[in-house]
Amino acid sequence: MPKQIKTIVGTIEDFVFVSQGKKKDGTPWALYKGFITGEKFQTFDEEYVKNSGVKKRFLYEEEPGEFTNKETGKLIKYTRRTLLPYKTAKDHEEDNFEQAQKEIPIIEEEPEEPEEPEEYEVPGLDAKPEEMEALTKSDKSMVQKIYDTQTTILTELEEINKKLGIE
Repeated sequence: MPKQIKTIVGTIEDFVFVSQGKKKDGTPWALYKGFITGEKFQTFDEEYVKNSGVKKRFLYEEEPGEFTNKETGKLIKYTRRTLLPYKTAKDHEEDNFEQAQKEIPIIEEEPEEPEEPEEYEVPGLDAKPEEMEALTKSDKSMVQKIYDTQTTILTELEEINKKLGIE
């Protein structure tokens, strides 16, 4: 998967200096790491350290990476998420998303196919003779139990529908 430009709306949290160096052409660089609303990012822009607590819509590059662990010899795959310069961030309340799309192309991910639904055991589907009798005689305590069971069934079905993305 190649580099992708994505967006995140969130608050800058805990960005700290990690390392520095010079490019082959002698240009200095500094790497900072921190969080945007709890998600880990890295950046080469010191403005993220200076603007802690600011909430905006941030642009970042996401690209896959891998390395071999020297101790175990295992190949470790990861996703590198690098924030673009702070000046590209937009106010989160403004609807400048179209403008950001014009300035920097944004590649949307394909939605994942829903998984096959699991088989769920729903309690209370089989009516018992005493429940049927209670319905015909208006036994309030048994009717309440039936109502509670039906409410539980509906609640579980709604949760299943949410998991499957069905509304």
